[in-house]
Amino acid sequence: MAVNKIIHKDIQGISYYRRGTKKDAIYAYFRVGGKSYRFSTGKASLSEASRVAHKKHHLAEKGREVKTVTFRKLLRKYLEFKKSRVRPTTYNDYVKVSRYLLEYFGDRDISTIKDKT
Repeated sequence: MAVNKIIHKDIQGISYYRRGTKKDAIYAYFRVGGKSYRFSTGKASLSEASRVAHKKHHLAEKGREVKTVTFRKLLRKYLEFKKSRVRPTTYNDYVKVSRYLLEYFGDRDISTIKDKT
């Protein structure tokens, strides 16, 4: 079983960790007002992950909802939408390709996924 390893804890109480043996994304965890927030920052460097986490921490402190839409959830909704709008063979192709996308993006917050160009 993979273990989450905390790699840093900052002054605001935000913990940063990596899940299992994956080295591609840093996850963050904090509590505000008795509520826990745990999410992928989508960043591999601690400084970039810290910026993402601090933005979400600030929103949580202001009482605004910190809503995270993961790639997995978005893809599931997309496939549901397309299922009745394309031919079955096309839909099956979408499902096959989606497996590879899920391997890479998984449960990352979609707001952290950027174009490399």
